[in-house]
Amino acid sequence: MDILVYLLFFVLVFIVLYQDTEERFIALFLGTILFPACVAIIKSPYFSPQNALLYGFFAVEIVKNYSEFKEDFLKFPLKIPLLIIAFSYLGTSFFNGGLGPKALYNIGRQIFENYAYIFAAYIVGSRVDFNSVLKKLFWPVVVYCGLGIFEGLFAVNYPYKWICSAFPVYDGYYDLASNISVRRAWRIRTCITTKHPTALGTLLCCLFLVYLPKLKDSQWSRWKTFGILGLLGLNLYLCGSRTALLCTGIAVAFFLIRRYHPGIKIFVVGACCFASVLYIHQAIEHFSQENRGSSISLRQEQLIFSALQIAESPIFGNGLFFTSKTIFERDAYGERVEDDDIGGLESIVFFTLIDQGIVGLLAWYMFYTWVFLILFRRRNVSMDAFIGYIITMAAVLYFTLSGNMGNNIGMAQLIIGALLGSVLKKEECLEKSKIKVIKSDSMKA
Repeated sequence: MDILVYLLFFVLVFIVLYQDTEERFIALFLGTILFPACVAIIKSPYFSPQNALLYGFFAVEIVKNYSEFKEDFLKFPLKIPLLIIAFSYLGTSFFNGGLGPKALYNIGRQIFENYAYIFAAYIVGSRVDFNSVLKKLFWPVVVYCGLGIFEGLFAVNYPYKWICSAFPVYDGYYDLASNISVRRAWRIRTCITTKHPTALGTLLCCLFLVYLPKLKDSQWSRWKTFGILGLLGLNLYLCGSRTALLCTGIAVAFFLIRRYHPGIKIFVVGACCFASVLYIHQAIEHFSQENRGSSISLRQEQLIFSALQIAESPIFGNGLFFTSKTIFERDAYGERVEDDDIGGLESIVFFTLIDQGIVGLLAWYMFYTWVFLILFRRRNVSMDAFIGYIITMAAVLYFTLSGNMGNNIGMAQLIIGALLGSVLKKEECLEKSKIKVIKSDSMKA
């Protein structure tokens, strides 16, 4: 099995290095979801299979496609928010130990590994037809969903164990010496090849939403679209993430009522509010049950804990990696030592506040607000813009409620960035066609 895992890895690396843009993106996407963020090729500096594929993608862009890469970078609409994020990282490091060579190295890696996915996807979306990419991903997604159904039925995860056992460094939550199962006594849970069900939930939510508009696309078979949506929906249930179901449900509601009369939209919103009032007590009671996932009381404890942690340094936080190295410290055997009162700090708000303070948190939200607004303003240009801003909204809500787990932010960025590139490419083509029409009319006159 180790040989097969390494063969798969090197095939994906070969595609990233030597094939065309569309196939390289597919290899990057598949590698990101197939190789968990908890495995690494090298421990120090930590270098995972996901890192290898991401760095390889950009190495090819810079070396082989430099002119196109430069043009894409100049057109990339997120340079300003990325610059603000860079300043927030620099501020955090400056006020927590200085800006030495090691600190600058850590900042560079953090920014690249947290935000390069959206630029890589933007490059692909601006060069190729993203609809073609989704068609080529159809069968891999179907097979992936099949693995999730198998795991849900038999409560055992062989792919995760085989992949993690093959690599020399493993930093996951589950014991590879026994059968891997993330199921709980009170709910089914699956993670397939991701680090945690939370990461899988994010991936499935984004995939479900990006395939949803294909129901009305004449280029897609309706039966195939219903089939993949059914498989993704079933896996959303099996992964056991209530956040995934909530975010997907809200996003689907936005999608369904987009073309209705404003009066109908107001009625639907009013009906949802009325239903919420009727069932709010039951919902609070359900989410307040202890030992059943992240309860409301646990989130309250996490919020209080985060506020206490940043009390001395609220503006720039306690420094990069403070949470992972200090709060979630390890014992003599290298195992995580978690506090049952705060759990895993399941929100991007808690982690970012503690590590980077208010400035870092505002910069993070500003980045995704920027993406949202770009797509929202172009929602009438194409369906890609409409579904793009809905996915962005759902993803930010997801990260706010359940945090960054297993590089789920990178998975979401690969879809959001491709939609962003596709939308801006279509807008540019429309503008060029208008200019040609104007020129031809002026010449006739």
